Amino acid sequence: MPSPTADLHHPTYAGQRIALLTQHGKERVIAPVLDAALGCRVERIGCYDTDQLGTFTRDIPRPGSQVDAARTKARIGMALSGLTVGIASEGSFGPDPMPACWPGIPRS
Repeated sequence: MPSPTADLHHPTYAGQRIALLTQHGKERVIAPVLDAALGCRVERIGCYDTDQLGTFTRDIPRPGSQVDAARTKARIGMALSGLTVGIASEGSFGPDPMPACWPGIPRS
C-alpha cells in the first residue's frame, strides 16, 4: 500500500539514497524528517572522522567557512558510499537552553 504522503514527495528525491556523513548521531534527527518529506532514504556514512575537517567549537581549526566544511563532508560521504547525492551538517545539535526562561514551561 502506498504511503499516504507519497504524492507529496519531491520527484527528484523520491526513492533516492542520500549519503549523510556524520559521527555524532545527527542521522537520528535528519533522516526521519527528510525521508518522510522527500521520500528518500538518508543513509549514515560513519567511516570517517569528520573532526579531521575541523570542529564547530574550533578546538580543531577549520579551514574555510561552515558552508565549505558541510560541502566537503557531503562530497566525502558521497565518495565513500558511492552514492550520487550527499548532505551534511556543520554545527551542533542540542536542546534549546532558553525554555526554562519562558513563562508556562515546566522546569525539571
